[in-house]
Amino acid sequence: MLRTRSAALGLAGAVATSHPLASLEAIEVLRSGGNAIDAAVTAALVLGVVEPMSVGIGGDAFALLWSAAERRLVGYAGNGASPAGLTPGLLAGHGLDRIPERGPLSITVPGAIDAYAALLTRLGTRTLADCLAPAIRIARAGFAASEVVARSWATARPFASWQGPAPREGETVRLPLLASTMERVARGGREEMYRGALAHEIARAVREAGGVLTPEDLAEHRGAWVDPLDARYRGVRVAELPPPGQGVAALVALRILERFDLFGRGWDDPLAWHLRIEAVKRAMAERDAHVSDPASMTLGARDLLDDAPVAAHARSIDPWRADPAPRSRIAQSGTVYLATADAEGNLVSLIASLYYGFGSGVVAGSTGVVLQNRAFGFAPVGDHPNAPGPRKRPLHTIIPAMLLDSDGVPRAAFGVMGGAMQAQGHVQVVSHVVDHGLDWQRALEAPRFRWTEGARVLVEDGTPDVVRDALSVRGHEVARAEHVFGGGQVVARMEGAALSASSDPRKDGCALAY
Repeated sequence: MLRTRSAALGLAGAVATSHPLASLEAIEVLRSGGNAIDAAVTAALVLGVVEPMSVGIGGDAFALLWSAAERRLVGYAGNGASPAGLTPGLLAGHGLDRIPERGPLSITVPGAIDAYAALLTRLGTRTLADCLAPAIRIARAGFAASEVVARSWATARPFASWQGPAPREGETVRLPLLASTMERVARGGREEMYRGALAHEIARAVREAGGVLTPEDLAEHRGAWVDPLDARYRGVRVAELPPPGQGVAALVALRILERFDLFGRGWDDPLAWHLRIEAVKRAMAERDAHVSDPASMTLGARDLLDDAPVAAHARSIDPWRADPAPRSRIAQSGTVYLATADAEGNLVSLIASLYYGFGSGVVAGSTGVVLQNRAFGFAPVGDHPNAPGPRKRPLHTIIPAMLLDSDGVPRAAFGVMGGAMQAQGHVQVVSHVVDHGLDWQRALEAPRFRWTEGARVLVEDGTPDVVRDALSVRGHEVARAEHVFGGGQVVARMEGAALSASSDPRKDGCALAY
């Protein structure tokens, strides 16, 4: 397998994001004395301008960080809860048994600005206003729409007709309303977003559209510092954030896969592909059955990672036959992932999203803020732990990750975008590196599968014929994917002092280091 690009190597700093402008601004932060946390927040805010269909201040954000000052791994869950008025009775009154995919009832409190403010306050060296400045400048001056952005915008446009026609590749895009709103946040800080006039405008716009978000819902929002969840995999440790994120599914799948010997097998070995698919199926079933707001879970994440259920899952796998499994309930979505590192030893894995393209399809009045549709992540009304309810956080798709050595020293920040593909992508990338010895760039570029339901598996172009044929013989219903699956980034610490940044060609990814 040939790489389309080399990793970027440096000694002082490294960044990898899904858009060149975000990477350029992040590397400039590092070069001018900021740290990896400052660079990550700056990049995330710029991505909210240059990839507005995927991310923005109307969405959520999560981060895993190795703090050089504190010498430990910490996590931040920047996901908002549902409004207090989102009750089963409300849905019944609308004749609904689940949250609609789009529209005002799909909106949860946006947690991104709270997350960025919290990260900067504890671990950064710059202010939120400092980090907003490049995003504001680009939103006002404009940027050239890339091929990927133009295509994704056009796909999502039916849910965002207020945006006007989708830009053509190369067309200049300006977002003056969003720029003005970000200037208000720069002046007023986190409080403007959650308790100020902007909070009231957002809530009023949602209610006028038919939703139930109130100023009190925004005022009550607080993200949380959380202890990462980790599992060992063949001598390394993989860290994810705990529920309601789906990171535990990636860890469950890896723990199942660890019980099979893949030594000496290449990345294109059919048995390795089969075993990864079967491990993913079982992990996704556990996710869909149990993962929700931690306050509602009847089985904890650590319970899912215990030896007994993992061993039972492994025993149920036939190396020569596909096993039909429950459907994965989460669709592909719009998300951005980025990673940064600095010379002091800080390492950041950050992911942010509106969920679907242009989220709920609701823009908050004249603010230019697109609001996420994260409440669609709830299960149907009923007694499921993930059933909708007031002030509740639904199962979340976006998951940052890190790989650490056996001593707990961080070696790489990594992530893969794309709804349910994220956990599946984590499994495949880690397995390619640990089991097959690929470097991070090759691991990102390798063709991927995406299990969807039952025995059905989609595979990307570039999947070897021998793999597709062998999977079909085993009973997998293999189909060629019409599109690639997500995209990923990695920033890794190499042996010695060097930093390595890798970016996936599936998006407009850009890795820079110096």
